[in-house]
Amino acid sequence: MKNQLLKKLSIYILALTALTFLASCDNFERRFYEKIVQGQLNAIQNGADTFDLATITDFEWDSVILIRGNESVPYFKEEIEAFLQQQKNDVHWVYKTTDLPTNRDRFYFLTPDKKIIEKEIKSGISMHRPAFDFIYCSTDSNNERYWLSKSECQFILTSNSRKAGQGTIFMYPACTNPPAKKEEPNSWTVNEYNKDGLRIDITNHQLKNFSIHISRKNDSLTLDLNALHIPFKTPEVIWVNKDFVCISTWWSGPFARNLFIPLGKQLKEYIYIDKDIEWTDSITNNVMYVDTVLNGQVKMILENLKSRKKQLINYPLNPERPPDTYYDSLRLTKKQLTIWSDGKTRSFMLNI
Repeated sequence: MKNQLLKKLSIYILALTALTFLASCDNFERRFYEKIVQGQLNAIQNGADTFDLATITDFEWDSVILIRGNESVPYFKEEIEAFLQQQKNDVHWVYKTTDLPTNRDRFYFLTPDKKIIEKEIKSGISMHRPAFDFIYCSTDSNNERYWLSKSECQFILTSNSRKAGQGTIFMYPACTNPPAKKEEPNSWTVNEYNKDGLRIDITNHQLKNFSIHISRKNDSLTLDLNALHIPFKTPEVIWVNKDFVCISTWWSGPFARNLFIPLGKQLKEYIYIDKDIEWTDSITNNVMYVDTVLNGQVKMILENLKSRKKQLINYPLNPERPPDTYYDSLRLTKKQLTIWSDGKTRSFMLNI
């Protein structure tokens, strides 16, 4: 009888321990998103809010890194382990983790005794509104570091939407300079693209400016069109492939301006060609634009965005055509450019 009571008591204690562990895991996610939701409300009212990550953890830790999952495929453990070891090169340990499921994010907390505590939450990009994004600390003008110390995790929160439950909360750690200006009351944000872990949001600042925010995994890039002196009407995503994002910023009749963001190892660059864009090709990454119109000819440049190689194409103008229409239509393939104008066809072989 006594042995049976002890056995039942042991089972009860194990079950209680398991429930407590699960509750603590759930509590971290719940407490984290409660801070995000309340932070957005405060940021909408006051322009910004604060959030100390240490206030929602019940263990000691020195630093943390956030790994963001994908929407379509898991983030495999081998990739995570390689990334952790690459980023934390001052700690010589080999850490073994598990695959990160789709639509999940995971915090890795480094403790004072150099152990890792994992806290997994639903994706802050695809599965929660408002979304959230980290602004990382810079090591120099070109690089960022993704481990944040405990003291740096006293975040300033800002919202790019004036509507609660929409847009994105940007989390600025103590090592960065958060924007001081309060967002205009009539600004709003539209999610233009959200697929395979890549998210593109465009914020309209009362039609006086637009900002483009691109984020993926542990990387992000924000482009302020006014600051970059890029003309705009209503920017929109035209296409996305594995190499580039193409965003149209301005157009008028046959004329247009496009912005290209390379999807390399880091989101830190952009390509803006200040010419009239005639054609962009998401398959070959070729773009064609008007360079000059001179002496009865339009000089067009075909440029490959990856290699930056260029080919000059001279096309004679019909003086009877309107000044802003150089041809009727064109077709661009990998090897050939074909232009139709006034019932005639002319082809150019491509060599870039």
